[in-house]
Amino acid sequence: MRMAVSEFAMASPAFVFGWPAVVVAALCAVVGLALRRASIMMAGAFFATPFCCYLGMTPRFRYIGPSALLLDFLGVYAVSRGMDRLAVACALPFVIVAGWLAAVVF
Repeated sequence: MRMAVSEFAMASPAFVFGWPAVVVAALCAVVGLALRRASIMMAGAFFATPFCCYLGMTPRFRYIGPSALLLDFLGVYAVSRGMDRLAVACALPFVIVAGWLAAVVF
């Protein structure tokens, strides 16, 4: 018996690994920095994890993807400790890499 697959089930991997997750991660980073909320930045770091792991598996971005992910989580720690400038410096590499890659792809 053949089972029908819903459209949502087909679209969910694209949301987790694709550009919507990257946009949500970048927005969470910016909003978390603006509001100084570590929980919002943590959500952004979790949304950025699959994208950064994917970048880490490509030869050209082998070190950039994991570094951006590590800096994202370090930015969460910096926001929770009130070190705003360090948090901005830590969140910037992911936003720059994602923005540059989006400009190249689109």
